[in-house]
Amino acid sequence: MNRERGIGHARGHGHGHERKREEEGLSSSFFRARARARVRARSSSSLRKGILVGCDASQTWLFPWWWKNYSAHNNHPVFFVDFEQISLSVPKVENKEWEAIYGPDLHDARKSWFKKPAALLLSPFEKTIWIDLDCEILAPIDPLFDYNLAFARDCNGGYNSGVIVYTKNSPLIQNWALTAQHSSHLYMGDQNMLPEDPAIEELPPEYNWRMSQGLNPSARIIHWVGSWGKTFIREYGGLKRMTSDE
Repeated sequence: MNRERGIGHARGHGHGHERKREEEGLSSSFFRARARARVRARSSSSLRKGILVGCDASQTWLFPWWWKNYSAHNNHPVFFVDFEQISLSVPKVENKEWEAIYGPDLHDARKSWFKKPAALLLSPFEKTIWIDLDCEILAPIDPLFDYNLAFARDCNGGYNSGVIVYTKNSPLIQNWALTAQHSSHLYMGDQNMLPEDPAIEELPPEYNWRMSQGLNPSARIIHWVGSWGKTFIREYGGLKRMTSDE
C-alpha cells in the first residue's frame, strides 16, 4: 500500500481462486487477468464493504468525472477492475432494434458490458456496490448497503445493471457470469440476461435514475445511459455542472 497517496494495487485473483472458478464452470481464460486494481481507502478499515467500478480503455475518460462526484459525498474504499485484463470474446450481432435503443456505439459497448459479471466476482469486499462510470453520484449512498442483492428496474422492463448491490459468492452473480461467457450472442446487453429471481430486491429508482424518466430532484444517482448520455457528459459535465451557479 502506498500510504502517502492512500492507493494500493491488488491482483484480481490468485491461483487458488482460479482453480475454484474452474471447478465452478468458469474457464481460467475468462479470468485471465491478475486484473490490475486500485483500492482507494481513506482509513485502514477492513474490506467488509466497498465500491466496485471497472471499464475498458474506451471509457477511462469517465473515471475522473465519476471520482469527483463520488468522493464529494462518499468515502468508502473503491476497487477498480481493468476490463482489458478479462478475456471474453463478444461476437458482433447485427440487430437494428438494439441499435435503435442504445445508439451507434452499441457494438463497442457490448464488448464491455458482458465483462461486467466477471468483474463482479473480483471484488475484495464482503458486500459490494457496483456503480457504472456513467453514473453521476449526487449524494451519500450508504443506505444501499442495507440490501443484500439488489437492482433497480429498467425503463424497458427487467433490471438495470448500472447500480448493483451484492454479497460475496452470490449464486446469482456467478450464474450471470457463466451466461455472459457462453450466451452473449443472444442478448443485447448483460442486464438482459438477469432472471426474475425472488432473491432480488428492488432498489428505489432514485439510486439509478435515467433522464428518460424526466427530471427528479430526489435522484441520488443519475445514470447517463446510451451514446447520447456519454455525449452529454462530455459536453455539459452532467446535471450538477449544468445546473450549478459556478
